[in-house]
Amino acid sequence: MGKTSAELAIWADQERAIGWWRGLRDDGVVHNMSMRFRRKDGSIGDALMSARVIEVNREPCILSITRDITDRTEAEERFRAERRALQEQLAQAQKLEPIGRLAGGVAHDFNNLLTAIRGFAELHSRSTSRTILDGPTCSRSNRLLNAPRS
Repeated sequence: MGKTSAELAIWADQERAIGWWRGLRDDGVVHNMSMRFRRKDGSIGDALMSARVIEVNREPCILSITRDITDRTEAEERFRAERRALQEQLAQAQKLEPIGRLAGGVAHDFNNLLTAIRGFAELHSRSTSRTILDGPTCSRSNRLLNAPRS
């Protein structure tokens, strides 16, 4: 008490402080104006300031209330940063989705081809005579038929 805000050097943003003073001068009241202020330790904080011009012993005085909302504004900024990161992840996932569909389609088509090849190999091994079963053609068919199905 007894010192002006200029003497205390509390304003971190002089232009906002001027707007606050003008609001008091012109309207006699300011409600919940967002301000940046300097603490005793020199750090900068965020505040909501309300003030009214009142008379005390016929002298105009300013009655003001300042609420420190630094924690809230920092939490809001963290939330916005997390939201941006999630939006970027979603955009990346949406870009990769068509590639996944394409890969799935290629794998499905390839599996269809392998099924046909295995079917022909099985038909070939059934249709050949016993003497031919020991030949090179049948050994290839048998290798195809004995390959893992994954």
